[in-house]
Amino acid sequence: GGQHTTCMAKSSTKAMCRSTNDAAEYHVRKESTGENRCAPDELDEEHARLHRLTTPTSLDRTIGDDDSNELVDLLPDSKPGPEAEVMSQAENEMATGLLDVLDTRARYAVEQRFGITDGRKRSYREVGENLGVTAEAARRLVKRAVNTVRDRAGEVIDATV
Repeated sequence: GGQHTTCMAKSSTKAMCRSTNDAAEYHVRKESTGENRCAPDELDEEHARLHRLTTPTSLDRTIGDDDSNELVDLLPDSKPGPEAEVMSQAENEMATGLLDVLDTRARYAVEQRFGITDGRKRSYREVGENLGVTAEAARRLVKRAVNTVRDRAGEVIDATV
Protein backbone atom coordinates (compact mmCIF):
# COMPACT_ATOMS: atom_id res chain seq x y z
CA GLY A 1 0.00 0.00 0.00
CA GLY A 2 2.02 2.96 1.16
CA GLN A 3 -1.24 4.79 1.74
CA HIS A 4 -0.81 7.61 4.24
CA THR A 5 -3.26 7.63 7.14
CA THR A 6 -3.54 10.32 9.81
CA CYS A 7 -5.46 9.63 13.00
CA MET A 8 -7.23 12.04 15.33
CA ALA A 9 -8.08 10.77 18.78
CA LYS A 10 -11.83 10.33 19.20
CA SER A 11 -11.70 8.81 22.64
CA SER A 12 -9.28 6.72 24.63
CA THR A 13 -10.27 3.51 22.84
CA LYS A 14 -11.39 4.85 19.44
CA ALA A 15 -9.66 6.85 16.76
CA MET A 16 -11.15 8.46 13.69
CA CYS A 17 -8.90 7.80 10.74
CA ARG A 18 -9.04 9.73 7.49
CA SER A 19 -7.06 8.21 4.64
CA THR A 20 -5.70 10.15 1.69
CA ASN A 21 -8.61 9.04 -0.49
CA ASP A 22 -10.98 10.80 1.95
CA ALA A 23 -12.83 7.63 2.93
CA ALA A 24 -13.58 7.91 6.63
CA GLU A 25 -13.26 4.73 8.65
CA TYR A 26 -13.66 4.07 12.33
CA HIS A 27 -11.32 1.68 14.02
CA VAL A 28 -11.17 0.26 17.49
CA ARG A 29 -7.66 0.48 18.80
CA LYS A 30 -6.53 -2.37 20.96
CA GLU A 31 -4.53 -0.62 23.64
CA SER A 32 -2.47 -3.67 24.52
CA THR A 33 -1.15 -4.38 21.01
CA GLY A 34 -1.69 -0.99 19.35
CA GLU A 35 -3.35 -2.86 16.46
CA ASN A 36 -6.28 -1.28 14.52
CA ARG A 37 -9.23 -3.49 13.70
CA CYS A 38 -12.43 -2.45 11.92
CA ALA A 39 -15.54 -2.78 14.00
CA PRO A 40 -18.64 -2.44 11.81
CA ASP A 41 -20.83 -1.99 14.89
CA GLU A 42 -18.81 1.14 15.66
CA LEU A 43 -19.78 2.86 12.40
CA ASP A 44 -21.87 5.93 12.98
CA GLU A 45 -25.20 6.21 11.17
CA GLU A 46 -23.90 8.23 8.17
CA HIS A 47 -20.94 5.92 7.57
CA ALA A 48 -23.14 2.86 7.92
CA ARG A 49 -25.46 4.35 5.27
CA LEU A 50 -22.49 5.04 2.95
CA HIS A 51 -21.28 1.50 3.53
CA ARG A 52 -24.71 0.08 2.55
CA LEU A 53 -24.86 2.31 -0.56
CA THR A 54 -21.42 1.29 -1.81
CA THR A 55 -21.52 -2.40 -1.01
CA PRO A 56 -22.56 -4.57 -3.98
CA THR A 57 -25.59 -6.75 -3.37
CA SER A 58 -27.50 -9.40 -5.25
CA LEU A 59 -30.73 -8.53 -7.06
CA ASP A 60 -32.09 -11.80 -5.64
CA ARG A 61 -31.74 -10.50 -2.08
CA THR A 62 -35.03 -10.54 -0.19
CA ILE A 63 -36.42 -7.25 1.08
CA GLY A 64 -39.26 -6.12 3.27
CA ASP A 65 -40.46 -7.21 6.67
CA ASP A 66 -41.80 -10.55 5.49
CA ASP A 67 -38.98 -11.29 2.97
CA SER A 68 -41.63 -11.99 0.32
CA ASN A 69 -40.13 -9.62 -2.27
CA GLU A 70 -36.78 -9.50 -3.97
CA LEU A 71 -34.74 -6.43 -4.85
CA VAL A 72 -35.18 -7.21 -8.56
CA ASP A 73 -38.94 -6.62 -8.13
CA LEU A 74 -38.26 -2.91 -7.59
CA LEU A 75 -36.54 -2.40 -10.95
CA PRO A 76 -38.68 -0.77 -13.63
CA ASP A 77 -39.45 -2.65 -16.82
CA SER A 78 -37.33 -1.38 -19.72
CA LYS A 79 -40.27 -1.67 -22.12
CA PRO A 80 -42.64 1.29 -22.31
CA GLY A 81 -45.78 0.85 -20.28
CA PRO A 82 -49.31 1.26 -21.62
CA GLU A 83 -49.40 4.93 -20.57
CA ALA A 84 -46.26 5.70 -22.59
CA GLU A 85 -47.65 3.88 -25.63
CA VAL A 86 -50.95 5.78 -25.45
CA MET A 87 -49.12 9.10 -25.05
CA SER A 88 -46.83 8.30 -27.97
CA GLN A 89 -49.80 7.42 -30.16
CA ALA A 90 -51.60 10.63 -29.13
CA GLU A 91 -48.50 12.70 -29.92
CA ASN A 92 -48.17 11.05 -33.33
CA GLU A 93 -51.83 11.70 -34.09
CA MET A 94 -51.47 15.32 -33.02
CA ALA A 95 -48.36 15.79 -35.19
CA THR A 96 -50.17 14.20 -38.11
CA GLY A 97 -53.13 16.51 -37.47
CA LEU A 98 -50.83 19.51 -37.45
CA LEU A 99 -49.33 18.50 -40.80
CA ASP A 100 -52.79 18.03 -42.30
CA VAL A 101 -53.02 21.82 -42.71
CA LEU A 102 -50.29 21.63 -45.39
CA ASP A 103 -50.62 20.84 -49.06
CA THR A 104 -49.06 17.59 -50.30
CA ARG A 105 -45.81 19.18 -51.53
CA ALA A 106 -45.17 21.21 -48.36
CA ARG A 107 -46.03 18.25 -46.16
CA TYR A 108 -43.62 16.01 -48.10
CA ALA A 109 -40.86 18.62 -47.74
CA VAL A 110 -41.37 18.88 -43.97
CA GLU A 111 -41.57 15.10 -43.51
CA GLN A 112 -38.34 14.63 -45.47
CA ARG A 113 -36.46 17.50 -43.82
CA PHE A 114 -37.30 16.38 -40.25
CA GLY A 115 -37.35 12.61 -40.87
CA ILE A 116 -40.95 12.26 -39.75
CA THR A 117 -41.87 9.24 -41.86
CA ASP A 118 -38.67 7.18 -41.71
CA GLY A 119 -36.52 8.79 -38.99
CA ARG A 120 -33.90 9.97 -41.51
CA LYS A 121 -33.45 13.74 -41.62
CA ARG A 122 -32.50 15.05 -45.04
CA SER A 123 -30.60 18.15 -46.10
CA TYR A 124 -32.30 20.94 -48.01
CA ARG A 125 -30.32 19.80 -51.04
CA GLU A 126 -31.77 16.27 -50.77
CA VAL A 127 -35.30 17.59 -50.22
CA GLY A 128 -34.86 19.91 -53.22
CA GLU A 129 -33.58 17.08 -55.43
CA ASN A 130 -36.61 14.94 -54.53
CA LEU A 131 -38.94 17.83 -55.39
CA GLY A 132 -37.02 18.98 -58.48
CA VAL A 133 -36.07 22.39 -57.01
CA THR A 134 -32.93 24.04 -55.64
CA ALA A 135 -31.83 23.66 -52.01
CA GLU A 136 -32.78 27.32 -51.43
CA ALA A 137 -36.30 26.77 -52.80
CA ALA A 138 -36.65 23.69 -50.56
CA ARG A 139 -35.50 25.73 -47.55
CA ARG A 140 -38.09 28.43 -48.28
CA LEU A 141 -40.83 25.80 -48.76
CA VAL A 142 -39.99 24.14 -45.43
CA LYS A 143 -39.82 27.50 -43.66
CA ARG A 144 -43.23 28.56 -45.01
CA ALA A 145 -44.69 25.17 -44.07
CA VAL A 146 -43.34 25.32 -40.52
CA ASN A 147 -44.71 28.85 -40.12
CA THR A 148 -48.11 27.70 -41.41
CA VAL A 149 -48.15 24.80 -38.94
CA ARG A 150 -47.13 27.12 -36.11
CA ASP A 151 -49.81 29.66 -37.02
CA ARG A 152 -52.56 27.05 -37.29
CA ALA A 153 -51.43 24.86 -34.35
CA GLY A 154 -53.77 26.46 -31.81
CA GLU A 155 -56.91 25.82 -33.81
CA VAL A 156 -55.83 22.28 -34.77
CA ILE A 157 -55.08 21.35 -31.15
CA ASP A 158 -58.34 22.90 -29.94
CA ALA A 159 -60.22 20.86 -32.54
CA THR A 160 -58.63 17.57 -31.39
CA VAL A 161 -59.15 18.11 -27.65
